[in-house]
Amino acid sequence: MNDLQFLKALDADDLALLDAAQALGLTEGPSVLPLRRKKLLRTALIAAVLLSLLGVTAYAADFLGLRAMFLPGSQEMAYRAVDAPDGERLLTEAPDGGMLSLTQPMALPEDLDPQTAAKVENSADAWAEWLAWKEEHPFEEPEVFRPPEGSGFSETTENAGGSYTVSFYEDSRWDEQTGKLVGAGLIEERTATAEEYAADRKYMEVMGHLGMEGYDHSYGVCDEAGAEKLEELAAKYGLALRRERTVLYPQTGDSEDGYSLETLVELLSEKTCSAPLFRQNPNMIDHAYYFQEGSFGISYSVVDAASGEELSCYACNSPYGTLSSGMELMEMEGDLTAFQARTHTAPDGTELTVLFSEKTAYFYAWLEDSYFAGRIGGLDGSADVEAAVDAVIDAIVFTHIGL
Repeated sequence: MNDLQFLKALDADDLALLDAAQALGLTEGPSVLPLRRKKLLRTALIAAVLLSLLGVTAYAADFLGLRAMFLPGSQEMAYRAVDAPDGERLLTEAPDGGMLSLTQPMALPEDLDPQTAAKVENSADAWAEWLAWKEEHPFEEPEVFRPPEGSGFSETTENAGGSYTVSFYEDSRWDEQTGKLVGAGLIEERTATAEEYAADRKYMEVMGHLGMEGYDHSYGVCDEAGAEKLEELAAKYGLALRRERTVLYPQTGDSEDGYSLETLVELLSEKTCSAPLFRQNPNMIDHAYYFQEGSFGISYSVVDAASGEELSCYACNSPYGTLSSGMELMEMEGDLTAFQARTHTAPDGTELTVLFSEKTAYFYAWLEDSYFAGRIGGLDGSADVEAAVDAVIDAIVFTHIGL
């Protein structure tokens, strides 16, 4: 990255950027900014030098390749584990941490194909409209069933005539005679109509299934009105929707359920790729899933050849033309300054960005029709972290990915 690109990563305004470019000899002409802006600019340039020495932070995520994965604003909720003097493991705030997405790019490189960039931007715009619509049309539990403050238990009793009594209690206790939990410490009683009761049952059913059938639960489609709106947005922006998810599990023990490792890889490859996904199959697969439009994910492990240690891996494929939030699968990192960045070329010629620390690595690639990203954990036992990461990446045939 050159100096001008780095300044862009720091979000300098246009005039300050122009002045910096002139000061660095990137453009011609004298500096024309007032003194105050020059002081601000000097501060930014000093910060740039310090950041280049200290490593990547959430602020300069674009500089070392993290911006494509970094969820903006997530440093505010970042945390990390620390050891207390008494040996207890505690969680503390992590201002240098943040959330990284494995399922959708958070930012685009300037040289990305315009048609690809348009699809990703359409997805972001459609998702913003979807969230705005959901906020205006909340799918909520009927008010009569919403517990008052201090309530920890409720029960509903049908009355003669079709109404229902809803009782809220402070807590519950076990009734030895009935073998059931019953209320303890009545707070309030309310009367619900048959229609309100039916609406509450529907609400509980939808929440229990994490949304309506026929749509990925990540969309949060809760009723017919929501389904109609989501379909409308997908059509408006020319995007596909993730519908029913198919999950593949391995055989365990003597169980007849699940698939052998080889069969599972074959099934996943058949549904998502033009040829086998792996050049060398993983050591173990925990599960894999796929959708009809090409999205898929796989949780697996491989053995580091040098150390013999097992590495945990998770990889996701996200078609550019699918309506997606990017928050379907997120990972929290407590210290982004621990990561270094580099590029790697896979055996099939695919160019990837690799982000790695002593314990964890991430990688992503801009494929022809989709964004592919992965995480590798357990690297702290590896004798050569970069070699271990490259081996995981090189086992994947990226040019086979796509329907």
